[in-house]
Amino acid sequence: MELSAGPQPRPQVLLVEDFPPDAELYGRALEQAGIEVTTVTTGAQALELGRDPRFSLLLVDIGLPDMSGLDVLRLLAGETRRTPVPVAIVLTGDDSDRVITGALKLGAAAVLTKVKTSPALLAERVLGWIAEGAAFRAV
Repeated sequence: MELSAGPQPRPQVLLVEDFPPDAELYGRALEQAGIEVTTVTTGAQALELGRDPRFSLLLVDIGLPDMSGLDVLRLLAGETRRTPVPVAIVLTGDDSDRVITGALKLGAAAVLTKVKTSPALLAERVLGWIAEGAAFRAV
């Protein structure tokens, strides 16, 4: 008789998005893919919750009301020696080289532009990163 491991916990994602329509669209797509989503709207909230190891992944918008998504990554990356931080994916409407290069240098696993990334594609990619066991990598 084989022992069942029981139901696997749903992966959890921290979505940092201050624009309610985007938060709703992305959050709903992630939840439909079987991912539990916690949404916050400020960089300060992201810093507070981004240190929580229950999150498999951090999705952060570049434009936040109190700081940029790059600032969030910079501050989290500075603490990786003592605090586990999930893989970070940056969502942006600004696909300039400055934003993309800056995010990748700060350890983001990817930079996804909102115009080119449908909610369904985001959910698919997030599931892939979680399955791969990706980890935040500060440089």
